[in-house]
Amino acid sequence: MVYLVAINGLDAGCVFELQQGWTTVGRHPDCQIVLPLDSVSRHHAVIRIDGEQVQLEDLSSSNGTRINDCSVQTLIPLADGDLIQFGQVDFRFQHAPPPAREATSAASSPTRQIGPGEMESQPGSLSASSSEEATHYSPVATPDMLRLRARLLSRLRAFFESHDFLEVETPLASADTTVERHIEPIPVTIHGRSLWLQTSPEFAMKRLLTSGVPALYQVTRAFRDQEQGARHNPEFTIVEWYRTGDTMEQAIEFLSQLCQHVLATEEPRLLSYREAFEQYLDLDPFAVKDRVLLQRIAALDINAPDDWRSMDKDSWLNLLLADFVEPHLGFDGPTILYDYPASQAALAQVRPGPPAVAERFELYIEGIELANGYHELLDPAELQRRSELANQQRQRDGKRPLPVKSQLLEAMEAGLPDCCGVALGFDRLVMVAAGVDQIQQVLPFPFDRA
Repeated sequence: MVYLVAINGLDAGCVFELQQGWTTVGRHPDCQIVLPLDSVSRHHAVIRIDGEQVQLEDLSSSNGTRINDCSVQTLIPLADGDLIQFGQVDFRFQHAPPPAREATSAASSPTRQIGPGEMESQPGSLSASSSEEATHYSPVATPDMLRLRARLLSRLRAFFESHDFLEVETPLASADTTVERHIEPIPVTIHGRSLWLQTSPEFAMKRLLTSGVPALYQVTRAFRDQEQGARHNPEFTIVEWYRTGDTMEQAIEFLSQLCQHVLATEEPRLLSYREAFEQYLDLDPFAVKDRVLLQRIAALDINAPDDWRSMDKDSWLNLLLADFVEPHLGFDGPTILYDYPASQAALAQVRPGPPAVAERFELYIEGIELANGYHELLDPAELQRRSELANQQRQRDGKRPLPVKSQLLEAMEAGLPDCCGVALGFDRLVMVAAGVDQIQQVLPFPFDRA
């Protein structure tokens, strides 16, 4: 075991026992070590323990993190006796606990006010069931993590109820599926019918909107093939909602209020797609020529596929967004990115320019995309055209085409009311609230244990 010992102020002598994995330090209640001081940022720093190696990284905090009076930014190894400063709070890192006071585990009681007698257990980044000794039948998420999921879900439902949204349920398997270039639905056969597990409840919920329901939401499971990793599980929980009559600005404001209510954050910062590229890459994504974009990508250290030179402009922009823009978003409070290129409209309306922009937006916290929303497309002919174009792109990518005709098209022809919709990844929301970096840590049975 290793320990952090507070060495200044009224809290001098308070001990935190650290275990394998990640421990977040900050003043926000979702941190594993909570320091409720103005000099400490919401998510100030993170400590990583991997075997015998212990490292510390600052999370772009306002007042910085220091080791032995040297500023810390990227992961830095810790040695026995190092003096660590989070804002104005000083700790000593050591391998042996001081004999005068019993240490408190930052894994077993991960969220706390610093100081004796004020501990409050909440889920952290560690789980006994995620250790090497865990058996395969064991759940990964701890009971505390499951309780956090339940609390967050309760807050979401209370928020929607307070705004007169109707909770609905729609089929998980349907004859229809969203036609998107980069989303792979999973086909199933039930009672001889060829169906698709839903990648989102969007199509069915829009059909409900045409029946006269003005505001509705759903908490459900969704499925996407070929998506597994630190932030992806093939089966996941999605929260999706629609309200008629909203402009994009009103939908962004509603998402902002929901974020503040559920996660107790400050008001999200608004940043346009163009502003983000200008700020982090010094280029205008709408005006840049393909030749210049190719040159910029070639000069950057970027994780690109071998055939990147043959990709289209939107694919190049997505590469840059993922590697050089998204990692900066949402660290000084939530960020909502909005006004995407018209060519990336998907199922959103396009607002005439110049430049024309897609009325879509995405919420980021700590570099994680939590939600995406649209001022929804109403024109059935345009939906069919975009779906056919997406199928052409899928076939060029070596993927199967998907059915273009759908019951949503019929509903749109009958008259889909003007509306905005948002889809939120609930498992990622729990990740942010718990301060963990692996989606498997917030699921009782992720894909490899399902």
